[in-house]
Amino acid sequence: MKSSQSLILLLTAIPFFLASCTKDDSSVTTHSSEKTKVIISDAEKIGLDTSKLESYIIRSSGDDIQATEESISVESGSSDVIALIDDGEQPVLVARKFEGDSVVNLSLASTAEMMVLFNPHFSGRKSSNPKELSRRIRSHEDFRKLEESIAIAITTGNPCPISPRCNAYSARIALKIAGSIVIEDLYQGE
Repeated sequence: MKSSQSLILLLTAIPFFLASCTKDDSSVTTHSSEKTKVIISDAEKIGLDTSKLESYIIRSSGDDIQATEESISVESGSSDVIALIDDGEQPVLVARKFEGDSVVNLSLASTAEMMVLFNPHFSGRKSSNPKELSRRIRSHEDFRKLEESIAIAITTGNPCPISPRCNAYSARIALKIAGSIVIEDLYQGE
């Protein structure tokens, strides 16, 4: 089976960067009836065949859910990070879910943002305003260049398109963005 035909959606927490992109939500209670809609964007741009969604699986809290539409619902509160994983267990698209979000969009933009957040500038830090941090990252002058470089890595068959060891060009752009945006006001009281 080809890698592009056996993509798996994996709802997962990735510990090394969760601390940098989420608030402590231990006081938040979720109900199993609440759903978060997951939408895959930029599918055509990266060569993802959405007509074969029956081969997609959503993994949420260890339960597999068969995907049958381009938008998929998963249990809310299960995780703060959602990733589209290929059959080689490599993330292709990732996004973070903010508290209270009813829709999460897996896209090149969300993936580029997460690639910026993978940088040491954010390691172990919790932003007081994660949505403002997101806005600042996405408004950086090199953000579109980062999105494009990730798209190229995906479409040319890079085995791990958002890993710095496999995609050094995108990693350098992400590092530049991480190092040049003003964030001190979002981390007061550390």
